Amino acid sequence: MRQLEEWGRGAERRVRRAHLRRRLTRILTWPLRPVLRPGHIVAILVVAVVGGFVWVNRPAMFSPAGGEPGYVAPSVPAGLTASAAPSGPFAGTPAAHWAEGAAGIALPAATAVNGFSKAQVADDLAAVRAALVAARLDHRLLVDHDMSAFLKLVAPRTRGYLTDYYEDGEGLSIVTVVGRDKPLSELAPRVKGKLSFRSVTDNRGRRILEVISNFVWVYAFADGQVALIHDRVQWRFYRAGDVRTADLGPRPYRWSAYWHNIDCAAMERGVLAPPGTAPTNGVPVTENPDNYYDPDHPMEIPDTCS
Repeated sequence: MRQLEEWGRGAERRVRRAHLRRRLTRILTWPLRPVLRPGHIVAILVVAVVGGFVWVNRPAMFSPAGGEPGYVAPSVPAGLTASAAPSGPFAGTPAAHWAEGAAGIALPAATAVNGFSKAQVADDLAAVRAALVAARLDHRLLVDHDMSAFLKLVAPRTRGYLTDYYEDGEGLSIVTVVGRDKPLSELAPRVKGKLSFRSVTDNRGRRILEVISNFVWVYAFADGQVALIHDRVQWRFYRAGDVRTADLGPRPYRWSAYWHNIDCAAMERGVLAPPGTAPTNGVPVTENPDNYYDPDHPMEIPDTCS
């Protein structure tokens, strides 16, 4: 008798669950009922169950091992490789955990300013970023001493005086060139800083978008040393119609820079190299050297290379 009672209660539960499933099916498929047949309804429920399983388990199914869904590591300039581990030349320096290469140049959110639309500001910010990559990170300029890629990215009328500036040995203020006798390591340079922008006018009253780049660039050399450059550049953009075509594009207007842990003789030739046996840091010895890694550090410092 007890077995019959248990079987009856089980049967009652089975009937109740079947009734609930039928009600749920009618509720879920009511909007589509005029066009569905019973076989279609079953197929829809199967797809819904499988889809739910995939959604719940999507991180494990679609994420690269050890990373976030869809994550792709940032690229670095040709000839350089990335290393996120704070080891080697960068270990023990403030740059040990900085972003690598171009990943360190983040664009601020573009907004419209007086005389320039949001789209124009976004385009000009991207143009400055491209020029910075070509000037400070591109293998062609760093190692091959070829300025052509950088010069193509600036306003045509500025190319002549930038070339003269570089050939006169003053180029480190705006581009990076590394001596062939002291090569870089395979580690990507570390970069920290920011871009900002504002609307200004020139001395003739023409409206200008000014983008200010302020970055510290840290380079690792094959001998295990590091050297840094901190530069601040004001890039100016004129509006089409206000100037000739040769004046359109990024125009380095004013710039300043200092460097740390360098070979002073190489610096005089416009070449970045770590110091030799005689320490010539190019910075005052009374200040903590780590301070010079700070993008907010003042640009005016005593010159110990002179």
